[in-house]
Amino acid sequence: TEMSRNWDAGECLQGMAWNDRRIYSHDLDNEVFLISNEDGTASGRFITELTDLGHVSGPDADEDANEIVAFLLGRDAPGGWKLPGVSNSAPITVRRVPEYDDERLPEVAITDPHCAGRRFGELDAGTLPNSLEEFAVDSWDADEAPNYTYQEAVVVGDDFGIIHAFQLDSGNELFGLIPRFALGNAVLQAANGPGNMGQPAEDLENHIFGVSSTLNHGWAFDSDESRWRHLGIIGMGAGGTEYIALDLSHMSPDADTPVDVLWTTEDPALRNDYNGMLGETWARPALTYHVANDELASEPETFLVAGSGYPDDTATGAEGRTLFVANAMTGELLDRASLPVAPNVYEDVFGAVVDPSVGSHCISRYWAEGQEAYIADPAGRLFRWDLGRGDTGPLSFKHDDDSGDGAVSYTHLRAHE
Repeated sequence: TEMSRNWDAGECLQGMAWNDRRIYSHDLDNEVFLISNEDGTASGRFITELTDLGHVSGPDADEDANEIVAFLLGRDAPGGWKLPGVSNSAPITVRRVPEYDDERLPEVAITDPHCAGRRFGELDAGTLPNSLEEFAVDSWDADEAPNYTYQEAVVVGDDFGIIHAFQLDSGNELFGLIPRFALGNAVLQAANGPGNMGQPAEDLENHIFGVSSTLNHGWAFDSDESRWRHLGIIGMGAGGTEYIALDLSHMSPDADTPVDVLWTTEDPALRNDYNGMLGETWARPALTYHVANDELASEPETFLVAGSGYPDDTATGAEGRTLFVANAMTGELLDRASLPVAPNVYEDVFGAVVDPSVGSHCISRYWAEGQEAYIADPAGRLFRWDLGRGDTGPLSFKHDDDSGDGAVSYTHLRAHE
């Protein structure tokens, strides 16, 4: 559709040729690739990935992969309507980092999830990290106008397992990304066919979910590559038991790959740490920060706090009722705590499905440094977890007022043993 503040993403997709869409996936090394060729057939890399996962095989592998791609792209979608349901995935606006302005304090006026509302004075001028100021300048480079590499979009998941980015002003699809671990459900839906958008006919109990959770996003400094990224993290909700972290700082349709996969909880280096505690990933991760020596001019470390969701039918131990803290750039698991077994209330099975919130003390006066996390559960309880308390270990925050002693402290929350 044309540039407008009023648009319908479904109608925009309806008017788009199915084989013109740019849907991506990624391999186990998180290398991103298109799932289709220009003619709408399955790309070689997608066929390889489907084969490696056991979703296609034998002499009909290429033909089967073509049908899966045609389904995901919407070749035979009823009435040309290519957008399936968006079960429990709220659309989230992802905007470019604010433009650098040397006549305003702070010069890069980012807010949530940072310290919004803090008044800066003349003594604060020039105290932001130089790298952040350069990132803000480059992101608004006039030479790229009006089609900035760093596009703004509405990001939402759908029942096929695709994470969509729809251009903010027009509603046109910038790209779609189907995580590797979502392909199994997509293959099942493709086998059901497009007539009922891949769902079993008249069988709500066996509904097949895709990405049924909501994105959180913010800015993070990648110390390994000495660059800033627009970090996006999303789970699967009822559609699975994984999280995926993305870089959304170059969503232009002209980019070779408009999105990077930074890590997933199924990565070989991470899966053993997460497998024993993750249930369905309903909770929207919270982002929080730590700044070395509390110096505003230093780049912050970015962390996420999340819950692990409803366990599956075979769960044992703390699966599905665990809170955890991880490095947001790498996914490295830094700390976790188990919610106690629920009392005998209205449901026997519960999980950490509610979005956590993180209280911060804004010690640096700009970044929202984590202090404590709060989360409720479906058993009617509210917990507080004091984050990174102490001066040892990979995670350490200053604490001015805690609820007790120890690395994790609260009467209804115990540290993982």
